[in-house]
Amino acid sequence: MYLSQVYEYKYLGFPHTYSGIDWKTHLNESARKSLNILDTFKYYKNIWPTYIKLHIFRIYIRPIMEYSACLAFYWMNSKTTDKLKNRNYLGSIDYSEVSNYHKVIQEGLEWIVNHNRMSSSACLLGIPTTMTRLYCLALKLQRHIAKMDVNNPLYLAFNPPGNVKPFTCFSFANKVYRWKELFTVYKYFDPTSTNESYSEQIKKVDKKVKEVKVHEMNKSIMGKLILPSARINLKKNDKIDIREKITSADKCVFIRDRKTRNNAVDWRINCFLFKYKCPICRKEFNRGHINKCDFIHQPPYNRFIKEKDIYLFNKDKEKYENLPKSYNILDSLLNHQNYYTFGKFTGEMIENSEKINENENEN
Repeated sequence: MYLSQVYEYKYLGFPHTYSGIDWKTHLNESARKSLNILDTFKYYKNIWPTYIKLHIFRIYIRPIMEYSACLAFYWMNSKTTDKLKNRNYLGSIDYSEVSNYHKVIQEGLEWIVNHNRMSSSACLLGIPTTMTRLYCLALKLQRHIAKMDVNNPLYLAFNPPGNVKPFTCFSFANKVYRWKELFTVYKYFDPTSTNESYSEQIKKVDKKVKEVKVHEMNKSIMGKLILPSARINLKKNDKIDIREKITSADKCVFIRDRKTRNNAVDWRINCFLFKYKCPICRKEFNRGHINKCDFIHQPPYNRFIKEKDIYLFNKDKEKYENLPKSYNILDSLLNHQNYYTFGKFTGEMIENSEKINENENEN
């Protein structure tokens, strides 16, 4: 009896083929495990608060699929990655090679905020989108390779004597080893890239990763509306400079009061009073109505706003020159953590909008 021929086998959790480890299959299988866990947790979508779901996603769900994700940017088809060399690229990105990974990010963000608004949700939660995350992991891998300990068995492979070639020209390992341009050519992620030497870039990997994340956040209007003071400052007891680049989650995600927290999250991702009528002008509401309909001076909303709130709102517009025109008092209340007033203000808006809808339905 002959043993049947196999074209793929697993060793140490990695699928091996005739041409070596199948990294694409490994990433998709790992992402499928994350998807299965995410599907299980969807039952608790409306039970667990936003901050609990955020912690679960970051600590338990995403890490499962990232065991080899740092290599994805290296093995992906150049037709996909070459588009990202254009700083002004506005077309759609092809996620077919990392479809399951992308699905975890997409569905994970939707699960956390209960809305399908990927860009706004990623900005609010401080979670990079698919390609940005894979690019940042690829950058960090370069640092690990450059700072490899001399006692590591792979050290000689990546740092051979002068007369020895490290890898064959067409090998995957050679692409990882030689891809120094990773830091400079992908203008889509960071158009301010410099032409510093590879060793200098390695020293500044963390700074580079932060700049890439900040650049992605600032692409969306919401990224500009959430001020640095509104995000969690990881440096304890440090005052935040207005030029500080902070990419962590918005503090409003951690509001204890359930209604206020849900209203804050909905406001940040532009879902607040979605398809409801504006309580002032009675037209379909959007964030622009707060300034357009002069909510600050309209009863009953004017009784919630204090002089200090208006002072801070005007101060924000002076300090931050690039604030979008739609920046309003509700954004300011969240940015300065005045959640009590925000809760009262938005609660009144919801109550009045629901009354308008009920009256229209009766008529």
